[in-house]
Amino acid sequence: MAGAGIVIDTSIDDARLQAALTRILAAGVRGSAESISALRQIGSYMVAATIRRFETETGPDGPWTPSARAREEGGQTLTDSGRLRSSIAYNVTGDGMEVGTNVVYAAIHQFGGRTRPRVIRPRHKRALFWPGARHPVAKVEHPGSEIPARPFLGFDERDRIAVGRIVLGMLERAAG
Repeated sequence: MAGAGIVIDTSIDDARLQAALTRILAAGVRGSAESISALRQIGSYMVAATIRRFETETGPDGPWTPSARAREEGGQTLTDSGRLRSSIAYNVTGDGMEVGTNVVYAAIHQFGGRTRPRVIRPRHKRALFWPGARHPVAKVEHPGSEIPARPFLGFDERDRIAVGRIVLGMLERAAG
């Protein structure tokens, strides 16, 4: 995935799944057509699971804090333009697979944090004006915003079960 992105290294803390992965390596399945197919299935599943998180506004650790924009306009959190959601992709890399995005602002939404202070100037007009302002202004000193973490990438119990089934199916096919 080119450009700025997020890298999350997830360890799987499940004895059965770890044992299955160990058997895959012992059976010489690493790099085989079966393992690459399983990685693609896992990647497709994780992309779909991540997109589902945008639809339900729920991360691997629970519901997202609704955004002010979503509350005011009645929309969905992290789904103003749909760009972030539609950028989720997977990539098979050798004997691994990664799921992520190349959208630069993804990290602040995944992990939360404070945006940097900045000056807002008009782009197409000579001054800024908004309802409630006393008069047009040439610039606004924005102090930055506090963005709560709204994890969309990650692995929950449902994902663990689904990925375990994919891996076990691959093992069964590899074992004949």
